[in-house]
Amino acid sequence: MDKDRQSKKVSLGLGQVEIILDEKEKVIDYATGKTLKLLAKSPEEIVRQWYEHVLIDEYDYKPEQLDIEVSITMGSSTKKADIVVYDSPAKTKKLIIVETKSPHKKEGVTQLHSYLDATGVEFGVWTNGNDVSYWYHCSSQSHEPVGRVIKNGETIDSISSTKLREELIPAKDLVSDFKAWHWYSLIKRGKPYCIYVREKGSRYQGGR
Repeated sequence: MDKDRQSKKVSLGLGQVEIILDEKEKVIDYATGKTLKLLAKSPEEIVRQWYEHVLIDEYDYKPEQLDIEVSITMGSSTKKADIVVYDSPAKTKKLIIVETKSPHKKEGVTQLHSYLDATGVEFGVWTNGNDVSYWYHCSSQSHEPVGRVIKNGETIDSISSTKLREELIPAKDLVSDFKAWHWYSLIKRGKPYCIYVREKGSRYQGGR
């Protein structure tokens, strides 16, 4: 580490993160190396740095596949996505949009859904470092909870139905009450479609 930089370990409900700071205690972004806000004035930045570590260390994405504060055009306005994961370092296709919030905040899921609608990106993550929810953007205005997002190199088409049933099931989410639903995707005639299975009862809702 450069002599003018220092590190600080911070604990969240879902894990611990080591944050790199410059001599003024501004955060040095883990994925991009960009200098960001003062750590003391940006609790949300702790969460973003933690989830960048998750994407790189656990989901096997390269730092070059991540970008932050990415512009999202929404009608006549432009918003900034906290983290966007791309298919390659060339950043030609967005794979995942991540919305991070300060640890005490619970809002933001609707905001994430609007980003998925505006971009057509299939996967989204909302987290405040204490809770996390994962979303699949199945079709326009349709957002289904899943158990995780795709890892580097995975696609919906490449994941078997068995793996989907075992891993891509709704995680417990303390923000929205969707615990009763299971989600999985099947491949039929080369096109995925979604089936939603209620845990209790035998009622099915589905469509292509």
